[in-house]
Amino acid sequence: MLSPWERVLFLVLALLSALGTGRGLWYVWGTIRRGAGHEPVRLTVRGLTHALLQVVTQRPTFRTRRKVALFHLLVVWGFLYYGLVNVGDFLEGFIPGFRFLGHGWLAGVYRLGADVLSVAVLVGVGYLAYRRFVLRPQGLQFHGRVLLHPGVIRGIARDSAIVFGFITLHVGARFLGQSFRVAAEGGDAWQPFAGLVALLWQGWSPQA
Repeated sequence: MLSPWERVLFLVLALLSALGTGRGLWYVWGTIRRGAGHEPVRLTVRGLTHALLQVVTQRPTFRTRRKVALFHLLVVWGFLYYGLVNVGDFLEGFIPGFRFLGHGWLAGVYRLGADVLSVAVLVGVGYLAYRRFVLRPQGLQFHGRVLLHPGVIRGIARDSAIVFGFITLHVGARFLGQSFRVAAEGGDAWQPFAGLVALLWQGWSPQA
């Protein structure tokens, strides 16, 4: 159970995160508007809908790099689902005794989706990180005749490491937390992967 001060701290952090996200989206929107030929809203909505479908299906990538697209799709689907998971976790963290979606079959399906997609994200981002930093295929290299700022290559590697680290920490910590919860509650058939990890904590006291 969180103390009042911890609730205030987490609420402030959540608000700062929301403000940062909004600022970033506003910056992107401003960049688009500065482009040649500002389109009316109806075309922008159509374009956003098309872009969303491309993201969800990863269709452009599947045409040329099916293996990479498959692992990337695991990350995309998982992170889209985590939009709902974050809402549920936020409410459960701030409302004492609250259980997101209750205890019925709908809540079970929700937990199953979070469990499976958490593992999918970790597998996907693990492969993509291995590909970028270990395999380093030719397709990730720039042609020798391409003019680049000296800091570009270093910046791409740094930004990729930040993204991989954030996804692994966010999803991995949540998945590990669910394994603790499953162990404390004596099992959950709707969370098979968290249940497997929960076997490691059997016999531990709540304090441990």
